[in-house]
Order: sequence, then structure tokens, then C-alpha cells
Amino acid sequence: YKGILEIPKINVKRGFLDVKSKYNNVDYNVTVINGSTMPDEDNNNLILASHSGYCSVCYFHDLYKIELNDIAIIYYKGYKYTYKVVNIYEVLKTGQVSIYRNYNKNTLTLITCTRNSDTKQTVYILELDKKEKN
Repeated sequence: YKGILEIPKINVKRGFLDVKSKYNNVDYNVTVINGSTMPDEDNNNLILASHSGYCSVCYFHDLYKIELNDIAIIYYKGYKYTYKVVNIYEVLKTGQVSIYRNYNKNTLTLITCTRNSDTKQTVYILELDKKEKN
């Protein structure tokens, strides 16, 4: 894996692959979305997506339980990046997602289908709270 995503509140700890890997796909893994930038870049936005239903690859099944100020952690290149949720919003499921974030901050964006909806996705915006050597 290129890095690891951990969301303590919902007991998720899952690796993610390089964006170019054939297994960087929601049908196999938590997926790095094209256009993402990694946590070690200035003003980055790492965008991860996963299924949220009831399947063996539905790693974001309980993501709906996440609330403002909850945390997610990215382990990447020997560092632990801790992010806090600052915004949660829904968008129509069209194949494209508008990401509303502060471009002067390092962010993590999590995307999954909205619980009990066939037409919407939920977007979670998290901002970097701290970075420490792992």
C-alpha cells in the first residue's frame, strides 16, 4: 500500500494504493481519486472514495456516523497526519463531485454514497490538525 487510512470512530483501518494501480478501484479498495495530491504536498487534498453498502469492499459502510470534529488519520511516508472533520454535505450522484474546501489548508476528502439514497453522495471535508513522525 502507498498509505493507510484510519478512522477510529468507525473502526476502519485500510490501505490505499497508487492512483495508477489497476486495483485502485472501489470494487477492490478504498480508492484514491484522480487529481488527488498526497499529504506531504503543500495545500494538498487527498480524495478517497469507497462503497458504503453491505459488501466485502464496503469500507465506508459506517461513514454516516462521522460528525464534525471527528478525526481520520493518514499514515504516509513515515508520518501520521491527523485530520478533523470540518464540513459534511450531500451532492447528487452524477459521476462528478464538487469539493468545497479551503485551498490554503491541507485537506482529506472522503466520498461515499449517501445512506438510504440511490441518487446522492456524501462528502466529508477534513482539515489537517497535526502531523507527527510515525
